Amino acid sequence: MEINKIDNFTFCGKPNSKKVLANVKRVFNENFPNLKSPWKYYYFDDDMPVTKNELLDIDEILKNIRKILTTPSSKKNPDRIFPKYIQAIKTYKVANCREHAEIANLILKINKIKKCDIFSVFVKKPNGRIFDIDHCVAALNVSKAKNNKISQKPFIPSKQVKIVDLWWPECFIGNKNEAKKIYEKFNINDDDEILLKPMKSFKINKKIIKIMEKLIPSLKIK
Repeated sequence: MEINKIDNFTFCGKPNSKKVLANVKRVFNENFPNLKSPWKYYYFDDDMPVTKNELLDIDEILKNIRKILTTPSSKKNPDRIFPKYIQAIKTYKVANCREHAEIANLILKINKIKKCDIFSVFVKKPNGRIFDIDHCVAALNVSKAKNNKISQKPFIPSKQVKIVDLWWPECFIGNKNEAKKIYEKFNINDDDEILLKPMKSFKINKKIIKIMEKLIPSLKIK
């Protein structure tokens, strides 16, 4: 089985988790097709599919989309802001790894997967030094103790933690060891250790889930 593909994905866990994870890629591609990603072009396209000016335009759109989460109204009406953010991604078709992680986390939560969130990826070298590789993913089966958004301390994910990376070509779902193999493009070596760091992300509560179910009902896996 190719670990960077999830068509034949197997998962030892609750039945609902297995069903949801097996359908995350499909639901994502159906609802957010052809998202343009500046960083994905850089890492995976030898022949840049867009011009330099187009890339600058994409980057500017992405900056404006991210501003939605930090506007003054985000504090007054937080339940309305996150759906607006997701709708902007869907409308303008622009997203980097952060946005892909937010979408993955949303799909998981809508489908009643608990203990899931978004995390930034770090690497620990054999000499103990820790590096931020500037990448975000969703992950599930992370304990509350590890997902501490106050200390934001990087941790080594357990074998039960599943990383969901919809930004990666063909999408990726797997454990830390499988992730280490596909993240070679980030200069991760065999003797390095993958770490996840909790992020101060937008809290997706029950009200937001209800709003999103009405806006994009096909995010619900049947």
